[in-house]
Amino acid sequence: MSTVNVMYEKIHYRHDPRWCVADGGAMLCVACVIEMMESAEVSSVRKSMALAGVGGVLRRTPGVIKDLLQQDHRVCLHFTASLLGMLHTVKDQATLEHTVQVPLLERLSAGLLFPDEALKSSVCYIFRGVWGCSGAGQSLPPALRDKLCVLLLQTLSWACTPQLTINCLGFLKQLLKMGEVVSVLMNCHSEQDLVDAHLTEDLDPEQDSQFSMRPCSLPLILKKLLLSEDETLQVASAQCMASVLVHSPSQYCTLFIRADIPEFLFERLCSRSEALLWSVYSCLLLLTEDPLFFSQCHSVYGAVEVMVGGVSSPCLQVATQAAHAAAALLRLNHQSSPVQYKELKELVEAVISRCTDLPLPTKKHRRAIASHTGAEPSNQSHRAGGEFLLQALVCLQAACRLAEQCAGEPGLKENAFTAPDRKSDDTLDSFCLYLLHCCDSACIPTFSLLPSMMPLFSTKLASSGFFRLTLEHKAAFCAGNRNPALNTACTDFLYRLSLCLLPQLDPDTSSHHQDCEEMESLLRQSLPSLCCRPSEWPSLLCEAPGPRATQYCLLTLLYLAHQHGNRLLPDPVVFSCVVAMLLSVQEQGDHPPPPCVLRAALYLLSVTQDNSPNLDWAPLNCITKALSHCPCFSSIYSHHSALLHFVFRYPELAERFGSRVLELWLTHGPRPEAPDPAGPDQSSNISVLQSLVEKNPTTLLTLLGLVCDGESWAASRALGVLTGFLLALPCCDPTVSTLLRPRLLQVLQRMAADGSEAHRVVAG
Repeated sequence: MSTVNVMYEKIHYRHDPRWCVADGGAMLCVACVIEMMESAEVSSVRKSMALAGVGGVLRRTPGVIKDLLQQDHRVCLHFTASLLGMLHTVKDQATLEHTVQVPLLERLSAGLLFPDEALKSSVCYIFRGVWGCSGAGQSLPPALRDKLCVLLLQTLSWACTPQLTINCLGFLKQLLKMGEVVSVLMNCHSEQDLVDAHLTEDLDPEQDSQFSMRPCSLPLILKKLLLSEDETLQVASAQCMASVLVHSPSQYCTLFIRADIPEFLFERLCSRSEALLWSVYSCLLLLTEDPLFFSQCHSVYGAVEVMVGGVSSPCLQVATQAAHAAAALLRLNHQSSPVQYKELKELVEAVISRCTDLPLPTKKHRRAIASHTGAEPSNQSHRAGGEFLLQALVCLQAACRLAEQCAGEPGLKENAFTAPDRKSDDTLDSFCLYLLHCCDSACIPTFSLLPSMMPLFSTKLASSGFFRLTLEHKAAFCAGNRNPALNTACTDFLYRLSLCLLPQLDPDTSSHHQDCEEMESLLRQSLPSLCCRPSEWPSLLCEAPGPRATQYCLLTLLYLAHQHGNRLLPDPVVFSCVVAMLLSVQEQGDHPPPPCVLRAALYLLSVTQDNSPNLDWAPLNCITKALSHCPCFSSIYSHHSALLHFVFRYPELAERFGSRVLELWLTHGPRPEAPDPAGPDQSSNISVLQSLVEKNPTTLLTLLGLVCDGESWAASRALGVLTGFLLALPCCDPTVSTLLRPRLLQVLQRMAADGSEAHRVVAG
């Protein structure tokens, strides 16, 4: 590059020779460089070449260009501004990299070593602009980047003017977007880092006197800004903390906590500034990911009281952040000892009360949403309300999970420091009772006013252990006709939760509406008198005479709970209880269970079979007869892979119901194409079938039967499965060949006969 002239021939003749310099036989004109950078007629390639030439001069003899620019301060500023302008307009990566290298950034960084704060402020502003350009920060040499980090911390630590502080923070925010830069900043602790970075080697005595082992820890600097009286600096400080923590809470939380920063974050929650509250809650939320926060801060700083205040904020965005932080507090390993159930109740109560205070969508707003019109601010307001409702649900889920975990720890059920002769409401029982009351009196009514959110809400409750929680406390407090009001509340809650879940279970089946009505009737009839713990259910299900309605109700609850990952009983126990109940119905000569109960029974048998012994002839015969009484198999079908494996596990069931089960399974999936044998099949439905065929090759015969006798859509999909399976097999598989040969021969004979018959009809 040293032999290339950096000049623009068309315009060079009008430039003063004092802006030219010779370097290794090549000429460089600073004025030409400036005009080329600002001209739209000059190509990116030529600009890149010019910048590369300037960069080469800087590397070989950096003092040459410095001397040129020092001739006129205005030209120096113009040159720098032109290069900075390139950062905002250039798209070519090579040109961009050269641009970043050229603006004398190495020399520019030395400006941070001078005592003049106006100069430092200007330097920080320039660097902020450089770093704000996409890809600019990544293209800087790591050594220069690390020096800038140390210098920035030193400058920010001792900044006296607001202008310098603000520009430093602006530059810092840009730096914190890069994870590797955050690591450098968080590992700078003192002036020794300046020495290690070789930044003080060329300083004159006056500059060197400015640095005398000053502390430059980023957490301490941000803490000082948080303690300032300027709200703008407080917000910027909290935002910078959050920007650090979001990269790696596990790595950086401890440093901020040991600097006592949570204490001052809590103090700032007294502010009425939405921007500050939002920023502080974002910080606290990230800090809660470190257990040290709770052991060191929870009881000292009154976190629960603070969260209650945040949830009550009139700004929904702030309240949502506070509810998010509250959910983090509701973890078992974040509790003090003993657990302060009364405080936790107040926290949940604040969240739920905020839900009931939310404005409901008006008819006008609903029509506006339906027609995609309406005022945007109104839509944003209702969207914010929806976000808070969802976060409130997460908070409630965390509270219920905490209650369930505490119930398994005898030492956590009540406050051990309560006097024996005094009744306390600071117990797990009182907390659980409140959660039940809260769900029935506030949560469900609130969400029922927003029908679109009901499926999500009910699913969340079911997957959070609410079936078990309600049943356990209904048995504990309502058995023997005690607490009738609580029994009614728990019954209503279970009934309404079940009604919300039922429509979500395979709603496409033709008998779905009738099944839901049957289940509703069973639940309405049996739930009020059901006051026993799930651990007592096996005796009720296995009793020979047994109250059938109660048994069917128990199966329904087991079915709904299991569908959402809530196992009320161990799998082997469920399996044996379902078998015992079906045998009892047959032996007593009772009417077969209704389809909705058979559907639950078949599902439970299927999902618990793997952890249970195989069925003997008598129960298998009983199950076959029970399923045969159902006029439409689709009314008892659940789309779950376990049901497929259960039916084809037993030849008796496969012979009777295999074809219909496969047909229903294929109905739920897209039409498969013949897959590439070299690549995996992307359809989950087809993958399940191919796995079934591998475990039970006789399934091939059923699929082949569908190809021959099924409706066209079923035959097409079955053929796709067979094709994929056979293409994936080795060239010769004797097991499959032996199995398919006689059946294929029958198919060919039938096709030939059908073809001959069709030919005779046409000929006649």
